[in-house]
Amino acid sequence: MPVPLEGVVIHKFGLMKGQEHPYTLSHKGIFIAAAKGSNVKAVFDGKISYVGHIPGFGTTLIVDHGDHYYSVYSHTQDVKVNTGDEVTGSQVLAQVGEAPLDGSSGLYFEIRHFSEPYDPQQWMKGL
Repeated sequence: MPVPLEGVVIHKFGLMKGQEHPYTLSHKGIFIAAAKGSNVKAVFDGKISYVGHIPGFGTTLIVDHGDHYYSVYSHTQDVKVNTGDEVTGSQVLAQVGEAPLDGSSGLYFEIRHFSEPYDPQQWMKGL
């Protein structure tokens, strides 16, 4: 699959021990650092199943790719699609916004089958 945007992965999928605290965090997706306003693209054809605000994730879009596969795009702004829209791979969905908790710019991205998260870096070229 193509990448949802060009950038640098700064938070990887899986368990990560915090440097500033003794806790282990579980990342169910990846965070790709990118300039605010960068285009966020669909990674595959599908249908928009959700557009809205999720606490801690900001404006989030979910694309249903069929057969219970979903891609999740969070920390977006200037959304270009609506719930129910059909989209094609590489179509611009939105632009990169800011992470609500720390103000960094980039995209939080997940791939799920049913509700099970998968490492996006194993699915995509270029990450």
